Amino acid sequence: RARIRFPCFPPDRTPLTMFRTAQFITGKFATKKVFLEDKTYGLALDALTKACSDILVVSPKGDKVLLGKRKVHPQPDWWLIGGRSRPGQSPQIAASANVNRELKINAAPSRFEVVGNYNLVWQFRQQEPKSNGTADISTVHALTLTEEEFKVSQQSMFEKAEYEEVKWTPITTVLEGDFSPALKQFVHDLCSLRKFRSLEKATNESQSDKDIAALARDLIKWHGSAPSSGSAVTHVDFDEATRKYTSRHAKLDPDDVDASAAKPAAAGPPGEDAKQKKKKSKQPHPAHHAGWEPGKKQRPPHDTKCVTLDPLKMGSEAYRFFISAVVPRPIALVSSMSAKNVPNLAPYSYFGAMNHNPPTICFSTCRNRGGNEVDGYDKDTLRNIKETKQFVVHIISNWYVDVANHSCGNFLYEDDEFKLSGATPVRSEKVKPFRVEEAAVQMECELEALHEIKDETGMVKATMVIGRVVLFHVHEAVLDKESTTVVPDKLQPISRMGGNTYAQTSGCFDLPRPDRSLK
Repeated sequence: RARIRFPCFPPDRTPLTMFRTAQFITGKFATKKVFLEDKTYGLALDALTKACSDILVVSPKGDKVLLGKRKVHPQPDWWLIGGRSRPGQSPQIAASANVNRELKINAAPSRFEVVGNYNLVWQFRQQEPKSNGTADISTVHALTLTEEEFKVSQQSMFEKAEYEEVKWTPITTVLEGDFSPALKQFVHDLCSLRKFRSLEKATNESQSDKDIAALARDLIKWHGSAPSSGSAVTHVDFDEATRKYTSRHAKLDPDDVDASAAKPAAAGPPGEDAKQKKKKSKQPHPAHHAGWEPGKKQRPPHDTKCVTLDPLKMGSEAYRFFISAVVPRPIALVSSMSAKNVPNLAPYSYFGAMNHNPPTICFSTCRNRGGNEVDGYDKDTLRNIKETKQFVVHIISNWYVDVANHSCGNFLYEDDEFKLSGATPVRSEKVKPFRVEEAAVQMECELEALHEIKDETGMVKATMVIGRVVLFHVHEAVLDKESTTVVPDKLQPISRMGGNTYAQTSGCFDLPRPDRSLK
């Protein structure tokens, strides 16, 4: 049988690798040092994809990688070291310069092995406007330190303005832990590179075909088990508050490409662009799950056997079950004012939009238990609305959720929850109750109707408050002025789950309505 041999390279030659980042220089090119102000650099980021040379710095024993916990965008979490490549630099030379800058270690470019090339796209960045994001083409390298360099690295600290912590992290921890899917892919490919080195060594040493075949199978199996194996695009959602990641994979097809960004709009008469935007999608069968067609069943990932529950027999369990099942629920932070001008603020998760023309919202307030009345008594919010017929509803966002939550305390009627919670009162224009300045969406409302909700004995258990919005206020920072819509990622709305659990909206996707003419 013929044995495939890999060429042996002498020490002064670049070793063979599965991954290459070859550099071709045509003519004479001189690197120019240019400094861009933040505004100009921001424009450059909008127009170009920048090249980066990033490094997995590996411990001498090969069991750990050096990671830094970043404080700034585009990746405010654990990440490898690195940075931009300057025009004319080879990826290895840029990597060497970046390691020297971060760790004060002068490692020759030839020591940097290419792990892989990756396209990284980020929603946010440090330069204004931060929400424009940025895109990188990153060549990730591996640099294994000597024992002396390892001692130096332990005394090093990345730039304090960008990193809050640095630590040597076991490779197994990265692969198994809750780290960025991109970082996990880098480390997985680093392991692939090592397995390739073992295969290369066995071949160059003319080991047995059986041993070489075993190493080749191990390499192929490991390489195929990569986090993004078989996928061209991995969509990642990151919750900065909890530092948790979720991701989904997609194949590279026309549905994954922003067609509007791929080609410029055709010129036309005035108003033509607006008409084009109003045209509905021609996609015959819009689907979130690939392969679905009308009439094709979508089964749950579990057995469909049901437990039947009678709310009349559940007692207090009915509340716990109901609020855990009807999720996520948007939360209305309701501001009201008594007839004696005492402000009140309280959140309600039995809340929703009822109509857009006229804009109508509804929330429900349950009765307070106790008091002189058999069926309890009105909460302060309802009491005030009955008196003044006015209120303001706010959408709760992540940045002030603690303030909003504190307003739901069991305070006295004469207490001002604005002062107690830290919410900033702002005068309304058409109604008497204050608005909350921190809220990105504020809706001044007038009472449309009250509807009492009674149990089977006729006892009032809650009151539904229906209000008409007479004026909207929205922070410019969360508004898409072109479409007059609120951008979810900027609003960061908080919703209520069961118990004391809350959720932040993430992982949004578009799913156009099917054309009614198509069956």
